[in-house]
Amino acid sequence: MNTGINRRQALVLGMQSAAATGLVIPSHTWAQTATPPAFKWPVDTLKFVIPAPAGGGVDQFCRRVGERLAVHLGITVVPDNKPGASGLLGVKALASAAPDGGTIGMVHSGLISVQAMGGKLDLLKEFRPIVGRFNESQFVVAVNADSQHKSMADLLKEIVAKPGKLNYGTGGQGSPAHIVFEQLEEKIKGLSAQDVPFKGAMESVNALVAKDIDFLIGVMSTVQPHVKGGRIRALAVTGSTRSALLPDVPTVAESGVPGFSHTAWGGFFGPSKLPDRLVTALQDTFAKIIKEPEFLQIVAANGSQIAKPETAAEFQAYLRDAIVKESALMTRLGLKT
Repeated sequence: MNTGINRRQALVLGMQSAAATGLVIPSHTWAQTATPPAFKWPVDTLKFVIPAPAGGGVDQFCRRVGERLAVHLGITVVPDNKPGASGLLGVKALASAAPDGGTIGMVHSGLISVQAMGGKLDLLKEFRPIVGRFNESQFVVAVNADSQHKSMADLLKEIVAKPGKLNYGTGGQGSPAHIVFEQLEEKIKGLSAQDVPFKGAMESVNALVAKDIDFLIGVMSTVQPHVKGGRIRALAVTGSTRSALLPDVPTVAESGVPGFSHTAWGGFFGPSKLPDRLVTALQDTFAKIIKEPEFLQIVAANGSQIAKPETAAEFQAYLRDAIVKESALMTRLGLKT
């Protein structure tokens, strides 16, 4: 089956954005008319499944994307928030929807961990990727501004010298911060620190500002404002290249861990039997959306970047490899549901 991903789909989903409110996505500040697809969309209302609570960063961005879809397709787009179980409830609802063009939704890289831990999910079979990786967002390794650690190398040296003594903030076992540190442990002999779970990214940042934890690995959009405000110090970013938001901060790979790279991604998917013509029309629409300067400003302001182009086969190969690696990691950590 053609998964419908091609090189024009190198798009991004900023995981957080400017606020948008209301059930039916309202108009905003830029072009409200657009050239519709070559055929009339088969339904008048498109349900946009968001596997996150209303009001949060993922929700806000998806609503903005939905607004642009509504303009380009000439239909109504209704956000359908289905939070719970780390996104599992939302994407299962997406997988079971009728493949008639009435439902699409957001799928994110955290669901690889959900599947790897034994969640009842099959990312390779239950969905039809429209845009496999719409964006990539980096994480930031940071310490309090008063910390003695001036570089990532300094921090790693002390963690190795004092195994299990330093602590860091996470969203719990299996969360992105926890996964990033475990990947570092696999590359650096003797690396060991205590993870301290928090309910949300902001709580972890607040704990670092209060000096209740030694360091954190946090999402760019949450950490960067506090770096700019001088309350915390960024030591490294986890992507393969530096971030335009923190251009003076080196990557982890530059800081003594060659080859290391970890980013979060989000993409847009439909039910597994979504027809080719609808997938193509949506791909064309997303390609138009990412050419809109205002949309790109939202992406950049939130620390995301356009993902590299990839074919359907490349995305599927990536996904298979990521699931295998994550499953092995979860087994080693004993994190199975």
